[in-house]
Amino acid sequence: VKADGTWSFQATSIVSGSHSITAKQTDVAGNVSTASSAYSFTLPTVVALTTPVAPTLAAGFDTGRSSSDGITNRSTVTVNGTGVALDTIEVFKSLGADGYQMLGSTTVLANGSWSLPNVSVDANASTGIVVRAKNSAGTSAYSSVLTVQHDGIAPSAASVGLASISDSGVTADNRTNKSAVGDVSLTGTAEVGSTVTIRSGASTLGTATAALDGTWTATLSAALTLNAANALTVTTTDTAGNVSATTNYTITHDNIAPVGTLNLSSGSSYGVMPTLAGSGAEANAYIDLYAAGTLIATTQASATGTWRVQLNRLVDAGDYTITAQQRDASGNVNTTGANFSITLLSGVPVAANSAPVVPNIFILAADDTGSSNADGITNLTSARLTGTGAQANATIQLWEGDTLMGSTEASTTGAWTIVP
Repeated sequence: VKADGTWSFQATSIVSGSHSITAKQTDVAGNVSTASSAYSFTLPTVVALTTPVAPTLAAGFDTGRSSSDGITNRSTVTVNGTGVALDTIEVFKSLGADGYQMLGSTTVLANGSWSLPNVSVDANASTGIVVRAKNSAGTSAYSSVLTVQHDGIAPSAASVGLASISDSGVTADNRTNKSAVGDVSLTGTAEVGSTVTIRSGASTLGTATAALDGTWTATLSAALTLNAANALTVTTTDTAGNVSATTNYTITHDNIAPVGTLNLSSGSSYGVMPTLAGSGAEANAYIDLYAAGTLIATTQASATGTWRVQLNRLVDAGDYTITAQQRDASGNVNTTGANFSITLLSGVPVAANSAPVVPNIFILAADDTGSSNADGITNLTSARLTGTGAQANATIQLWEGDTLMGSTEASTTGAWTIVP
């Protein structure tokens, strides 16, 4: 006991729990006082600190393809973990050799869980997050690292087209005569590893994952609407959950064969390698010509159904039966066709190899500013020149001396116009 009557005592063997303590005095003569009033107190149980396990991203913040891959497109995240009830959890950003940067702290709940929201991560980079625990016993070591990969950049829009196996007609024209489930596949390119989703309205018709070379292929799970334009949308979602801009893509289905009766208007007698001309085709249909069952030529009809083609595989004189069939851009064939009997004579010049006749030429009437629109007088420095009589589809070149002033292609009727 000190001179001022105060005293203190350092207990070294009191265990955790509830206690009731009294005190007695003994003077220098050995006289002992009665016991004091009892003093009650509770000594809490102190759990030795253990290093926490690595934290995890809370549900909804791991936005990648997997809910546990640590990939997110969120700039701030919520991290979760477990620990000892009532311990303080401190959350840090690992700076490598530079140590740690504290991001926040929270308290472990009675059920042993904890959660800390609004934890910032580095934009479009990797962030290492560690935690440690604190209580009256001290501070634990740092946990192992949770690596959070942030990606806030949306992938580029996917390219899309009909797969070759589904493109029944002209390649890459987005037309097909196929429609059944399993018969129509799309293909294209997208960001490596991204998920490509094909939709019709709100309905998903197919998905695919872009391969290491960026290519993807998906087969539609629903049939196309027959003989109609089928509007689809295609998006791609990267591994962080970012979604690209939409690619709009329309497949036109057509399973109706072209109509019309083909006829031959260029006659029945020719030299070898003859040039045949006719009409009666469906607008812009393809005309396939066969001799003895072998395809010898193909041409495309004009918008008015006329057609013209040289049979340069027929090099011998003689009589031939030519079968012509129509085929549209979707690959539908009019199998009825037409048969033309022709005779090839020896000694007749090959029309396609003959020099074309000299075309006529004059100033376009609208640019002939003289007293007459046919007097060849103009005040325009670049008056348009026009003419007729050219060989069908021949190239017309306009020269002044040794200088080429312009060129164009004559129409199937031999008409042409050039702007010098």
